[in-house]
Amino acid sequence: MADKNSLTLAQVTALVKLAKKVDQFNNLLSGNGPPGDNGTNGDWYVDVLTKRLYGPKTETGWAGQPVAIGTSDETGTPRPTAPRTALNADGTLAAGSGATGPEGPQGDQGPQGDQGVAGATGAAGATGAAGAAGADGAAATIAVGTITTGAAGGSASVSNSGSSSAAVFDFTIPRGATGVTGSQGPAGSDAFVAVGTTGERPGSPSTGAIRYNTTENRFEGYNGSAWLNLSPATLDEVGDTV
Repeated sequence: MADKNSLTLAQVTALVKLAKKVDQFNNLLSGNGPPGDNGTNGDWYVDVLTKRLYGPKTETGWAGQPVAIGTSDETGTPRPTAPRTALNADGTLAAGSGATGPEGPQGDQGPQGDQGVAGATGAAGATGAAGAAGADGAAATIAVGTITTGAAGGSASVSNSGSSSAAVFDFTIPRGATGVTGSQGPAGSDAFVAVGTTGERPGSPSTGAIRYNTTENRFEGYNGSAWLNLSPATLDEVGDTV
């Protein structure tokens, strides 16, 4: 029976089969513990303490995670599954049933996907609270503008020549139709003017005053500066002063 630091015949056979499957197989190394920087490109390494296989060695180090190849761990405890000798697409050994390794770094963000279809319209929201009352506006004013007489038979109209807050109303009122002739009024009484002698003329007569002069037996009128004869006996007396 092999000790825990030795490979069994089955394990050696698995390694021989592995050598026939991989593209690059240089040397098979072994040691107690991880390989570190040992080996050259194409080498494989067996840690005889943990029964784990490393490889292949590349320019950047040992590729992939080590794979368990023993049926028991370094303490002699049987493993839950048998070792694997299958290969991944890149040529490394397929992982066994060991513990999950640490999470790798986050990859680059992928391109933005196509815009999805528009969703259904949501339900109407609740009515908001009433806002505060606004300040009182300036009081409006009304004024009368022009008043125009329109043609007889037309319609009355009102227009605002101002603004909505300072109205100026312009009115057009049609002329009324001509009324019927009124009845004859009563005869008027005789008109009388002042009568007096030449010496009784007023001291400060008004322009246009008319009187009958009993001294001269004629009508006379005041033109603002002198009395004129209003009832001449001949044409030569027309407009003479008296």
